[in-house]
Amino acid sequence: MSAPRDGSRAEKSDRVPKERRVGSHGGGADMLERVFVRPVLVLLAAVLALGAGRVSAASHRTANFVIEAPTDGQARKIGDAAEQYRHNLAVEWLGKPLPRWSRPCPIKAQVAPQLGAGGATSFVFDAGEVFGWTMTIQGSEERILDSVLPHEITHTIFASHFRRPLPRWADEGACTTVEHPVERARQHRLLIEHLTTGRG
Repeated sequence: MSAPRDGSRAEKSDRVPKERRVGSHGGGADMLERVFVRPVLVLLAAVLALGAGRVSAASHRTANFVIEAPTDGQARKIGDAAEQYRHNLAVEWLGKPLPRWSRPCPIKAQVAPQLGAGGATSFVFDAGEVFGWTMTIQGSEERILDSVLPHEITHTIFASHFRRPLPRWADEGACTTVEHPVERARQHRLLIEHLTTGRG
């Protein structure tokens, strides 16, 4: 390389644009960012987004239930409805309200319009006692309040009264009768389908 005519020092240049030299060849900091940092950030964002639907933001306690739900308003609505269903359905099925439980039943609610309606309630029977309640419910707020919650509360009423497992057909059949008419109609269609296709 020859010296410049103006007396300044010459610098070697390969005439490759700087940004191309830094990142396009797969080396250096840009490669580290493309191969490692960006995918990790995308994965972290996805995990946080998925987890956000599962994290309960509010809790509410009633005499017989402790509710975890996405919002305080939803937790209160679910708690109030749970107590009302517990009282009304016990009177309807047993002829009298249930006494207060020694420990509240925890209810974990996932409330979102796109979730299918459903729930699960578990408990332990031992020496004629019922304990270890847990209830999980999910669905739109409307379906939780008019179908899922009364269904699951009915399971707790039967467990409290009979203090032993019921045959599944009797337990689920009775619990289905307290759901919203739309849900009962869906169950009726499934029953007919199973009976007419030899699956019932």
